[in-house]
Amino acid sequence: MSKAILPNSLPYFENVPDPRRETKNKLHWLTDIIMITWCGRQITQGGAD
Repeated sequence: MSKAILPNSLPYFENVPDPRRETKNKLHWLTDIIMITWCGRQITQGGAD
């Protein structure tokens, strides 16, 4: 099985404004959260449990 390489997602999401408040608890970049969510959605749409 070959490994798929994802394209750099930053150009697609770098202009999305971050609606979160500025706090010391903001640990993750918004682009990381968007990509994790997108990848999880792709997995569940593919029928994985």
